[in-house]
Formats: sequence, structure tokens, C-alpha cells
Amino acid sequence: MKEGMDDTFLLFATGNKPAYLMDGVYLRKMKITSLPQGYKNVGGIILNEAKTKDVINDNYKWLKLLFNDDNLTKEDIFERVTSNDEETNPLLKHYDIENYKTMNEAITGIFLGYPPVSSIIYDVLCSEVRTKEDKSNFKSFYTDKNTFVQLLNDNKCDKLKNNEKLRNKLINTLNNYEGDFLESTSMRSNPKLRNKKTYGEDFGQKIFKDSKCIFQCKIYIREDEAEERIINEINKFVQDSEQF
Repeated sequence: MKEGMDDTFLLFATGNKPAYLMDGVYLRKMKITSLPQGYKNVGGIILNEAKTKDVINDNYKWLKLLFNDDNLTKEDIFERVTSNDEETNPLLKHYDIENYKTMNEAITGIFLGYPPVSSIIYDVLCSEVRTKEDKSNFKSFYTDKNTFVQLLNDNKCDKLKNNEKLRNKLINTLNNYEGDFLESTSMRSNPKLRNKKTYGEDFGQKIFKDSKCIFQCKIYIREDEAEERIINEINKFVQDSEQF
């Protein structure tokens, strides 16, 4: 998942976003030791610990499936994502392209405050690493919902082959969702895309097109509760900013 810089950081720094991803390998490797109490740097992702707990409460069922462990408590997940253990903390490995069979990118997206289902779809469709079979089945950004669900039903996605419960939950969620994946128009100027649909709406640019505040996040379906939370956080940030 990609992050913006100025507005996104301010959104996080004012307590209106659960985490901030520092862009670039150099920044990720920096040892930051002077953070305020209640904040922690985890591999270049700065967590607001209180909001991290809120994220776990809101997404507990999805997170247990993403970690592929039914026995994880909310406390277990919090300890794991705030730890420095590279073997168990997916936030320390979200940019590790060798781990193409994990859902590290989706977990990272959720802790950055993105809607859970779109974070999972993004991970499956858009992760950089593919097996040859996966590349032939999943065409980044061009797979419509019905095709995507059929490929999941046929167990064609390497990322989910060893996580049947997550795959089934995703299938059921999308089968119960009316309509196709949201369509993006942001890349239409590219001649190669003129006759193709590009799936995945840029949430911040769509919802806050008249605002200077951009929440960069690609979404594929409407997730009302998650979107309402994001909108409320950004509106609060904008209102607070106008007072100064």
C-alpha cells in the first residue's frame, strides 16, 4: 500500500490515523528512539498504540484469518505487531518480496487504517511478486469481481492456497456484495488503457477531491463502516486545522 507524505503524516501526527509508513528503504531502516509515549516505530511504520488497539477491535475476525491462527487473542495480535520479532511480526516484512505466500501487505494496509477487504484484494491482485501461474491468472488492476471470485473458487491464487478459511471468507463476502469492483479513471490517459477497465478506486482523491487532504488508498468495494471512520477522521483533522 502506498502512502502520501505531508497531509498523511499530519493526519497521523494529530491522532487521526493509526499508523504512518515512512517511504524509502533508508527511512525504514532509521532507528527512531525519541518518539512520544504511546508511539512505536516498527520497521519504518510508526504506530499509534491506542489506535492500533482500535484497529484490532474493528478487524479482529479478518486479522485472525490473515494470521491464519484461530487461537490468537486481541492481546496476542497487539503484542505481535508491536514486537521486534521478524519471524512473527508481518509489519517488519511487508516489503519483503520473497514472502509471496504471506498476507503481509494486507495486514499492513489494515494497520495503516485502510478498509480490510480492499486491503486483502490489493494484496492478492497487486503484490509485486508472482509465481508464473499466479501471473497468468491475476492480471493486476484488470480483473473484475466475478472473474476474481471464480479464480478464488478454483484455488488459483498461491497466496491463499494454504489459507482456506480466509479464501472462503473472502469468497462469501464478495458473493454477498452487489456490483462489480469499483472502477478507476485515474489512468485513462495512458493509451494502453483506453479500451480497458482499471479496477480500484483512489479513495482519497474521489471522496476528498475538493480538499487539500488526501488519504491515499485503493479500494475495490464499498465498505461502509471503514469508509465512515476514514471520512470522520479526515473531517476532524480538517476542522481542527481550520482553527489555527
